[in-house]
Amino acid sequence: MSTLTSRAQSQVESLARQTGFSIDAVESMLHAVNRGNGRMAQFDHPEFKGAGQWMQGGMLMVSEPSDRALERRIDRLCEALAEWVAEEPAATARDETFQRQSQSSNGRTRVQDSRDLDPFAAIERLADLHAKGILGDDEFAAKKAELLARI
Repeated sequence: MSTLTSRAQSQVESLARQTGFSIDAVESMLHAVNRGNGRMAQFDHPEFKGAGQWMQGGMLMVSEPSDRALERRIDRLCEALAEWVAEEPAATARDETFQRQSQSSNGRTRVQDSRDLDPFAAIERLADLHAKGILGDDEFAAKKAELLARI
């Protein structure tokens, strides 16, 4: 697994407490959701009782389909991670500056730094993550102040 930033590690630990999965299981799922660009995940971890697939919008297949409680926990974890990956696409990167890449019509790759994003929309997304407990009070306040300073 790749090294997580300290902020990402804190997020993983928080989600582990909230969902009852181990830190290793949450980190494993984070990488799976990140590989699926926050919209899908193919995963395989003992705590998830083996291999499975998740897709945003309600599709979940697990090796143990009779365990509905486990399915609900996995789905909640994936939804929370998908929101986080959408907010911070490079959540597993070592660098604290997050970037997005997109393919332009001429075939060149364009990198968009998170500083180019609408600060008001970013604050709204941060507030959602804060309300869900994914971001702590200090993290939310620091990032909000940083975004407001850009205006």
